[in-house]
Amino acid sequence: MHTVRAFLFAGLVFSYLSCGTQISTDTLLEADSVLSDKQAPTIISPASSGGGRAANQKVNLVWATKIPARHYEVQVASDNAFQNPISGSPFKVSAPTTELAVTLPDPVRYYWRVRTNYNGAGVWSTGYFDAMDSSVYVYCPGASATCDDTGQAGNRSHPFRTIGGALAYARTATVSDILVATREASATYTDTLIVVPGVNLKGAYTSTFLEADRNLASNQTKVSYNGTVLFALNITTATNIQGFNLIATAATSNVALINGSNNNLTLQNNRIETSVAQPGPSYGLLVQNSGTNPANGPLVTNNVILSGNVTTASSATTALRLENSAPTIRGNYIKSGTIVQGITNFLSLAAGLANIISTPLVTNNVIVGNLITGGSNGWSFGYHHYGGGGGTLSNNTIVTLSALGNAHAVGINGGNAFPLFTNNIFFNSSGGNIYYEWNTTDNAVSLHNNIFLGDTGGVFYHDASTGNITSGTLANLNSAAATIGAGAPVSGNLGILSNTCIPFVNYASDDFRLQQNTCTANEWRDLRYGGRNTNLSNCGTGASSCGSVTTDLNAVTRTAVNTGSSPLTNAAGYSMGAYEQD
Repeated sequence: MHTVRAFLFAGLVFSYLSCGTQISTDTLLEADSVLSDKQAPTIISPASSGGGRAANQKVNLVWATKIPARHYEVQVASDNAFQNPISGSPFKVSAPTTELAVTLPDPVRYYWRVRTNYNGAGVWSTGYFDAMDSSVYVYCPGASATCDDTGQAGNRSHPFRTIGGALAYARTATVSDILVATREASATYTDTLIVVPGVNLKGAYTSTFLEADRNLASNQTKVSYNGTVLFALNITTATNIQGFNLIATAATSNVALINGSNNNLTLQNNRIETSVAQPGPSYGLLVQNSGTNPANGPLVTNNVILSGNVTTASSATTALRLENSAPTIRGNYIKSGTIVQGITNFLSLAAGLANIISTPLVTNNVIVGNLITGGSNGWSFGYHHYGGGGGTLSNNTIVTLSALGNAHAVGINGGNAFPLFTNNIFFNSSGGNIYYEWNTTDNAVSLHNNIFLGDTGGVFYHDASTGNITSGTLANLNSAAATIGAGAPVSGNLGILSNTCIPFVNYASDDFRLQQNTCTANEWRDLRYGGRNTNLSNCGTGASSCGSVTTDLNAVTRTAVNTGSSPLTNAAGYSMGAYEQD
């Protein structure tokens, strides 16, 4: 019978058989040897209990040394059963090295495990960690009664459940985008969004977070809050907010607020509204102290912006209110809520867009002042210009819907600067007054190639020759003389004071579509496509800005229709009103 003896000397094991046959060190260290260490290496980083986040989809896996080991086996997979390994897994790491750098294919949770060459089958040390890319992900299933971020990393497989959690993380990490998936069954996220400069907020995703599945028009992500839903404050680095339906569910003066920001901020493809009546004032979007002339403030484009129905007398509801700002407002549907009659000598005001000492570039929008109750202390304006400011309004459809009170598509009141109006349609849907200037001392208003649509109402302008506010005629509106707007240049305007040829359908809802070939004469032919091309570099810089007056948004030149049957035969040669192609 052979006897095995072993001696330990200077950390090395020497063995021999009593008959002189030697046994190797490697043999003694095999898994079934009485001398081998049966435990897998201890995980150091990422921690076995959950190793936190691996930025930029890169991780360094580290474990403790096992002195007898010749090599280590490391496996990495996207499931805890290790049935979906990443490319290259399992990895073989030769001793004495005890770490492995890995680049990960996706921003998801990964599981990893390590063992030595002599550990038996099933003997591993196991951990997990979350790979992150430059985006943070948010998704709370519609069936969830509450949205809780506990245990959520904010990556694609384990997204945050709240937008607030994602915003908080973005303030402490290097993040470019927060991607938010829409909840099912019309469920909403209950958050107030305080925008992080340089971090885009992007809604309208599905839970796959694939761009191909995203739909900005039909799958906007609902976010509700019992106060102001969005704050974009001092945004001066590139930041885009898109794809959300922002809903104020309780009393608030504004649904969304932009303040102290410049043209690095973009607000696009959102719906901004309130779900409850407001005590007033109610502003859908309030832009304050943002940008400087000319129009280098925030870009507000392709949104639906609605203010609330206000039930308090002598208050205001305004879909978009500008204060001391110079934004670009392009391609939006802007509509105020309704308002009740004011107290004597204290007006109530409904306005689609209110310009307070601002110089915006406003192009290709539908702007609507909503209904008011009757009386001299109730006012409704599509566009209300108050207290100065200037800017350019080009190719908008500007409307008042109210048949009661004082209703005008455009109201000009006070200040030392006024906008250039060009290629707009001014429309009073009840047939009343269209355009109104209050003060004989106000500076010039420039009016070029606009259509004034009404019925029995008129255009009240400052006639510099008389010093009076005078009801306009088509001849005066086309005049190049200094008899309107205190000497402003005025040309090419057209007036239709009859509702026998109103070129709209569904104007009381959300579709202000130009008709084609439905009027007695052909003056509205080719106007259906409207919307002047405003993508040119000189847009908003002068009277002839934004391209030719005969070039529409698709760069198609419209041809004048000369039937000889109408005094308005050249109307179709202009690209007028907001863009609409259905």
